[in-house]
Amino acid sequence: MITLGNHTWARRELVPYLEQSERVIRPANFSRHAPGRSLALGTSRDGTPVAVLNLLGSLYLDVAQGPFELVDELVAQARQHTKTILVDFHAEATSEKIALARWLDGRVTAVIGTHTHVQTADARVQPGGTAAITDAGMTGPHDSVIGVEAHLAIGRMRTGLPVRFHPAEGGVRIEGVLVECDAGGRATSCEAVRVEAG
Repeated sequence: MITLGNHTWARRELVPYLEQSERVIRPANFSRHAPGRSLALGTSRDGTPVAVLNLLGSLYLDVAQGPFELVDELVAQARQHTKTILVDFHAEATSEKIALARWLDGRVTAVIGTHTHVQTADARVQPGGTAAITDAGMTGPHDSVIGVEAHLAIGRMRTGLPVRFHPAEGGVRIEGVLVECDAGGRATSCEAVRVEAG
């Protein structure tokens, strides 16, 4: 599955694809009239059914509805199909990510924070059996300012003037998180992963 975030509509040519795709999902708390789905069902390599849902944080981001207003309904919908449920919470504030992970503890397999591009050192399994990390990190060039050529990002921050960003090139890494769970969808381990290009 591929989850999206606050830049979902940056490429309008993807809209027709999102209307049809069953594996690429957009945040559930965009307008209900927006194209695409926010919950996807799939099967893992060993045949276990898996549900993935996508939410956008409400602090500092533009959403039609707060994530806490609809997450319970989405989790209930996912649990009709499987106990293995992954939540991508694309949010700015660490407090909001931690709060959602705590709220869902014991009801989903994992709450994976995304958006800030900086991998956090808090990968854990919570007491109820839900794996969580505040941010899984960034796949891309780390000799940068969150993927952008540093001098461009710094210029914008120093002057306040708009700048066309370009991706940086150095220090490419793949970052993410490895979560293991039992047959009941309860996480047994959660480990941050970082692979540096050779």
